Amino acid sequence: SFALAMAHAGGGYGSAPPFNPAYNPAATATYPAGGPPVQPPYASNPAAGPYGPPSFQTQPPPASIGPPPGADPRLWGFFTSVDRDHSGLIDAHELQQALSNGTWSPFNLDTVNLLIRMFDRSGVGEIGFQDFCQLWSFINDWKNLFQQADSDRNGYISQEELQQLLTNMGYKLTPGFYGFLMQRFGKRDKGFMVYFDDFISLNATLRSLTAEFSQYDTSRSGAITVTFEQFLRMVMTALR
Repeated sequence: SFALAMAHAGGGYGSAPPFNPAYNPAATATYPAGGPPVQPPYASNPAAGPYGPPSFQTQPPPASIGPPPGADPRLWGFFTSVDRDHSGLIDAHELQQALSNGTWSPFNLDTVNLLIRMFDRSGVGEIGFQDFCQLWSFINDWKNLFQQADSDRNGYISQEELQQLLTNMGYKLTPGFYGFLMQRFGKRDKGFMVYFDDFISLNATLRSLTAEFSQYDTSRSGAITVTFEQFLRMVMTALR
């Protein structure tokens, strides 16, 4: 067996960031009256700024297809505009075309595939409308956190901004580890700055690993002793 320490300064590694039920694909997403906000994560029109309104290349759905009973018609409209082949399911490439970092750059395909895996309850590699509703709420939750962290509103997060956000969320990590996070998740061709899609991937990974680690850290000391097989199971579960 061997020991793993996740944090310093007393061992606390903070609680997982607040999430609504949309993170759990098995949960049922609920929305206030009027439905979820329809502002998308980021605009694909840079003139609108990094947090502007959506820009979809929409295609009207077949006239015979309407929203499911009780569905928000606005969210249904976004779904059908993304579902370009009108199959009733969205794959990673279709979803990638709908998600933008606000700088004319689409989401990284690795992040899009991560989102598909998180919300694909049927295991077919595509998501239906109900999954899309949960995914939409999830992305908007993270958009709000990203905007809080992006204090200078330039559309990306620096190491200092990331450190401030995660510290506020309860994580106690060394400056060297924050540098590692920037190198691991930031865009190499943009000076390793963290854009919105990188931010989602980083936080989803960090949250999953934290959840797995905390199952073994029953004393909340920030250090655990596990066998090699337990370590492999923990990491593979978190990164599945």
